[in-house]
Amino acid sequence: MITIKELGQPKIDLREYLTAEGISPFRVWLKRLDSSGPGYRLYFARDGRTMVLLLCGGDKSTQSRDIRRAKVFCKNYLERKSAPA
Repeated sequence: MITIKELGQPKIDLREYLTAEGISPFRVWLKRLDSSGPGYRLYFARDGRTMVLLLCGGDKSTQSRDIRRAKVFCKNYLERKSAPA
């Protein structure tokens, strides 16, 4: 987890989303990245003071699919977070 503090703003914790199997969609996506390609979008969810990195989705051509996928990841994260251990 990374803590981010902007001047005059409350502290925010940044957490990387992992699937129930321990896979990071972000790292899977990052390995496929072409650094010379188009601009990319990052998808986050806010959980109180914590920002959860859900998915570094893609470019404009995959935006709708990436948003749907990020919403699924967010729902899964919140369900697993609130589930009894």
